[in-house]
Amino acid sequence: MECPDSLRDLGSIPRYQSWLRRNIMPPLAIKIARAPWGQVEDLPEYQAWVEIAKRLAPAGAASIDLRYFMTRGLIAEVLFAAGGLEREIMSLRGALDIAQAHADALLKESPLQPGAPSPGLALHPALHASYAFINALTWARSVKERVKRSDRGKDAGLLPSLQDGQLKNRISAALQKLDQSLEEARYLTNYALHAGAPQGPSTPSFNVRDNGQVILPIPDAPKGRIVTWDEFRNEEELDALTYLESLFERIAEFIEEMLNSFEALPDPL
Repeated sequence: MECPDSLRDLGSIPRYQSWLRRNIMPPLAIKIARAPWGQVEDLPEYQAWVEIAKRLAPAGAASIDLRYFMTRGLIAEVLFAAGGLEREIMSLRGALDIAQAHADALLKESPLQPGAPSPGLALHPALHASYAFINALTWARSVKERVKRSDRGKDAGLLPSLQDGQLKNRISAALQKLDQSLEEARYLTNYALHAGAPQGPSTPSFNVRDNGQVILPIPDAPKGRIVTWDEFRNEEELDALTYLESLFERIAEFIEEMLNSFEALPDPL
């Protein structure tokens, strides 16, 4: 059904939606359903699922295929987390576009002088951009956590739900490669998640580079735990969009390898 012209819609999240379509279309969907998942009793949170089944369907709990319900959404949730990062990058781009338009208008009236300090733009979009950056870091962390995490001392997620073998080894190798990429963002993400905004209590602002480009400056990747925002350094002159785009591409490489690994399973009979 077509929507009336008067109704507005938001844009698609293209990479995520292409992965999702690939995930639900046969034959990949069939391969995923028939993948070498672990025995139901060995799956993470098995006992909790047993209790859930008893509570939701007390008369038929014993006949429920728990293995299916426990594994059906594992890949989709990894994809959703990657899509969250993509979405926040899109939001950041939108805020930067608004700021760029403001900067272009200002620079038309007062051009930058060579060697002058980079001017700041404390616009409302800078606050939106700062939130988008922090949200994006959290979604990037969620990708890894949904593939494998420690939950009350036990492994949980997609990877621990697979039987030992070629499929699990291939995804594990891809995760190790991704984890190396995420390591540099881990301390920054932990600070943003648990302690505060990387820019500290000050109002977020954009910077304008010598060529007139507007950026959201971010701290250098810390080498250890951060207690206070005063410990951050800005020697590398990083910008949020370039940083997140690079991070997303590394996550996208993992997603492609994960889906390719399931696609490499034998064709269903």
